[in-house]
Amino acid sequence: MPRLIAWAVLGFVVLPGCLYVVAAKVAISTISGVASEVASGSTTGEPEVPKEKSAILEAYKNCLQQRSGNPRVDCSRYRTALEANAK
Repeated sequence: MPRLIAWAVLGFVVLPGCLYVVAAKVAISTISGVASEVASGSTTGEPEVPKEKSAILEAYKNCLQQRSGNPRVDCSRYRTALEANAK
């Protein structure tokens, strides 16, 4: 009888508890990975700054539109290119 109780406790309490802990660790790891990627503002996929003034202006406008949805978007490179091109 004590063995049956021990197996019941192991099967219904300990094992599911361990599975919940493992699932929670995986979820936290995934969320923290996504959050760090967003916070870093990954620059690997950013296009080059165009050379022509009209193209720079268009790219800057597009960047500002993206920035309205995500305040972490950095448009300073377009602004700098516009300022350098205006001189």
